Amino acid sequence: MEAWRLCPDAKRTEYEVVTYEDTTLETKKELIQLPADGELGWLFVTDGVMLYYNKRALYSDLLPDNPDQPPTISTDALRPFLAICGPVIFVGFDEKGNEVGLSQDHFDAIIKHIPGQIAIESLGRSVPYFSMEEREISEDEIMENDKEFLL
Repeated sequence: MEAWRLCPDAKRTEYEVVTYEDTTLETKKELIQLPADGELGWLFVTDGVMLYYNKRALYSDLLPDNPDQPPTISTDALRPFLAICGPVIFVGFDEKGNEVGLSQDHFDAIIKHIPGQIAIESLGRSVPYFSMEEREISEDEIMENDKEFLL
């Protein structure tokens, strides 16, 4: 199966498709490199896509302490938090709720939640913005975003 992992590097968020076989929560923790004191969090992006992240690596300008890792992705789903720091993964499910890895349809559904080329400034870095509101986009735009974000 394949998952889409986003990780912060020195200057920006890196994207990669990772292959895995075991569907346990332990595997998810390994894929996001969850530290011993981390807590696995998840969000349903669509009926068939889930985002896994470290619940203890959320950034908000309202909190005095910032996470140890740089921000990876910004989202409107976890207000008042502005960004998720450290690695995150997107995982796909079929219509029965079985984890099946990400298909092209799953990737396209994820792309519909990334509003164009919007990036958010967070902790001195520009990170991609992920909206929980799906937007209407053309098939041509999906194909263009697939090339930019997934290849």
